[in-house]
Amino acid sequence: MHANTQSLRSFVQPLLIGRPVRRGPLAVVPILARHDAPPRHARYVGFATASAAGVVRIAETGKEGETRRLRIEVGCDRPVLFVEGEVIAAGAQHWLGPAGALAPPRRETWLPAACIRWGRSPWRGEEIAPALSFGPPALRSPLPGPSVPFEAVCTARAGEIANAVGALSAIFDRKVHGLATGAVAVVDGRPIAADVFDRPATFQRLAPRLLGGYVLETLDAPEGLFDEDREVQAIAARLLGDASLARTRAGTSQGMGVERRIEGRDLVGSALVLDHGIVHLALFAA
Repeated sequence: MHANTQSLRSFVQPLLIGRPVRRGPLAVVPILARHDAPPRHARYVGFATASAAGVVRIAETGKEGETRRLRIEVGCDRPVLFVEGEVIAAGAQHWLGPAGALAPPRRETWLPAACIRWGRSPWRGEEIAPALSFGPPALRSPLPGPSVPFEAVCTARAGEIANAVGALSAIFDRKVHGLATGAVAVVDGRPIAADVFDRPATFQRLAPRLLGGYVLETLDAPEGLFDEDREVQAIAARLLGDASLARTRAGTSQGMGVERRIEGRDLVGSALVLDHGIVHLALFAA
């Protein structure tokens, strides 16, 4: 436990807080790597990249309506990264991975996943496909939260989501020039989520999809009053600082690496850990 807490602290402390990017009520704070040190983990490939290249196959198992396991077959020489909260298409349905995992190369493994159709979202799977490739924070958080009217966001609003994500991504790219290794999403003075990765390249590939999840949760939020940039930066810094002191406990272990559940002051989350180093840190307000 102590070793994992130290790993969490050492992962967070070198990070820098960038200037926030805004779209409506949402402020996204870039988290920057202090230096471009080579990652110490084995090279991996993201699920979306592996799927597009045809080197990963997924099949669902279990009875209809249950939380099930997805059978993952990796046909390349690198582990495949499945990020917590990633929406996975398998068969005719869509699934939300409740835990991160690194599927080992040239092997078969199983990942627990909840069918969105049967989960906390009232959408039918085929309706969310165009609009959702990453779960919004309210679906990803391990805490039961208030009901959020996601049913109002369906295919008809996919264009609105895409426009917001495109605008955020363009500003993000212009401001941080590929140095961001993560982001904190802030709404009305409160952090709703943070995602930080072990290398900027991973975040850059996932950023548009992660931003889509953040946007999805805030589409109908009131504009509210804007905090100054430095106030929003302080909110992001406080969240990461609290995470560095948080308690951790064993979570699920799927494929390579282990999951650590995080419980701290006003936050919960998880970390996918490989060889005592964090691959992905996900945080949510408690």
